[in-house]
Amino acid sequence: PDYGQVLAEMASLLRRVAVLQVLGGEGDTLETDTRLAELAARLPADEVQLLYQIALTGRRDLAMSPDAEAAFEMTLLRMLAFRPVTPGSLPASGPARHSGATPAP
Repeated sequence: PDYGQVLAEMASLLRRVAVLQVLGGEGDTLETDTRLAELAARLPADEVQLLYQIALTGRRDLAMSPDAEAAFEMTLLRMLAFRPVTPGSLPASGPARHSGATPAP
């Protein structure tokens, strides 16, 4: 696949989600898909912004990587690994436990 195109489409989708979150259906110039509206309702706005930024950075990284597939995979792994930390969102186990972050009492 064209990994740059996949990341561009992901960024476009995330942009539409962000617009829906801020402006509702009025802000989306394209027809609002029910699944897109559900996604906008389920994802926190700060996470949408972070995922969008990771997708953009991932597109740039494709050109610097000797292997586009590996760069794409690393971008997806960043999307899974880096999420805004909110109270109660720290998992009991998993990658976040190695970051030194501990939940507040």
